[in-house]
Amino acid sequence: MNTNTDTTNTSPATSAAAIRAVRPVAAVTGASSGLGRDFALQLADKGYDLLLVARRIPLLEALKSEIQERHPDAAVEVFPADLADPAQLKKLEERLAQTEHLDVLVNNAGFGFENRTPAEDLENDCRTIQVHVLAPARLTHAALGPMRRRKCGHIVNVSSVAAFLHGADCAQYAASKAWLLSFSKCLCHDVRADGVRVQALCPGLVRTGFHSTPLMDAQKYGVFPNFLWLESRRVVRDSLRNLFSKHGATVCIPSWRYRFFIALLTTPPISWLPVSRKNTAPPAAATQPTPAAPSHRPQLILATGNAHKAAEFARLAAASGLPFEICDASAAGGMPDVPEDTGTFLGNARQKARALRAVAPSDAWVLADDSGLCCNALDGAPGVETANYAGPHATDVANRTKLLTALDNVPDEKRGAHFLCQLVLISPTGSEFLFDGFCKGRILRTERGEGGFGYDPIFQRDGDVLGFAELPPDAKDRVSHRGLAFAKLAAAQLNPKNGSSA
Repeated sequence: MNTNTDTTNTSPATSAAAIRAVRPVAAVTGASSGLGRDFALQLADKGYDLLLVARRIPLLEALKSEIQERHPDAAVEVFPADLADPAQLKKLEERLAQTEHLDVLVNNAGFGFENRTPAEDLENDCRTIQVHVLAPARLTHAALGPMRRRKCGHIVNVSSVAAFLHGADCAQYAASKAWLLSFSKCLCHDVRADGVRVQALCPGLVRTGFHSTPLMDAQKYGVFPNFLWLESRRVVRDSLRNLFSKHGATVCIPSWRYRFFIALLTTPPISWLPVSRKNTAPPAAATQPTPAAPSHRPQLILATGNAHKAAEFARLAAASGLPFEICDASAAGGMPDVPEDTGTFLGNARQKARALRAVAPSDAWVLADDSGLCCNALDGAPGVETANYAGPHATDVANRTKLLTALDNVPDEKRGAHFLCQLVLISPTGSEFLFDGFCKGRILRTERGEGGFGYDPIFQRDGDVLGFAELPPDAKDRVSHRGLAFAKLAAAQLNPKNGSSA
């Protein structure tokens, strides 16, 4: 198929400008119908601009019109391509590699056919490998360029429950889907440190029209009971919920029926399990396990009563490789009540650290921080009142609501803000060490994401397309104000025994 068939705003060269850098971009292959169409619609609902890839231009144009009717601000680019054609696939690779704000790639394009191996139609076998294996591999490689540069991204490879099975008439289809499953499971480990999440979506029978194509025996699939069939929009909903969840799994099987079915079929019978045999050799002398040696690392006690902040502190400290045993304030009998009235982040952090040092064990270190959000349009507010912006003991929701109200009439170009963190570390001998972290960004107009805490749902770092609350914890830790302050602490290479720098 000629990718230049549609000359009206559909060629890669002329439509590249249609996708704006201010919004995250999602690329969906096989977008003209079925799961691909529903991925496009639901990603548009989540605020994404779209790059729609398929062979059938009229269906892509109809989908583009539907999305823009629902979301007038969405930029939608139609990219006609047959991924079985290496030349057209190459053009799409180049387009993805140039999309700096690419955040989601859905490798959904695919087809099936009834064919017993050795194949009567070898060309269809080869097209299956090209579309199900080579295309996802090449497109993933292209997409990882911009995703790694931004330290954030999401890849969905649409596999199938057939990846777990084997049987007649589906050798190339099942094998190619098994490759996608294995590829995804391995890839997630390779790109996790880059902030990229990978999912292998493995649905069962889905009402998409896939089984009624000329290459499939529609009558054969009509005999399956209704309870085995899944609705496309629900499959996509479950996939995206899993993809953007902090605890989402790499393999997503969107139905308890199929999860049970796969678990049942992939669990070997008892007769397959290794059989224990009596050992005819003389029994070895009984030995008692050696008890673990007690930890000799000094304690680092965190001076905070905020559970969210304590969890983030502990995660950052562990990731930084600090040579301490991380403890919360309960190791010192609880966090003392400390008035935060110095008017500065450093003064408040020092006050908390010194108060905890006075009641902590003599051989322990203490670490305190004071951090906050400063908005340019509000002369630095909330500032040191960040935690109590909406009043004493205010909730995070109340604080965010007050801030959004205060900035309601402020134009986007003047919504600049930054997070600042001041760390104060005190050694057992009373030596103090200071570290800071700074993260510049802007205040969003609406809350986005379900992660983080405090003001994270309304803050977006400069250069990112996702807000703080949309970032995976490890990705946020690398760029946040606290993460940067902890990086400086780790770089100081303090000697936990005498408090000196290495």
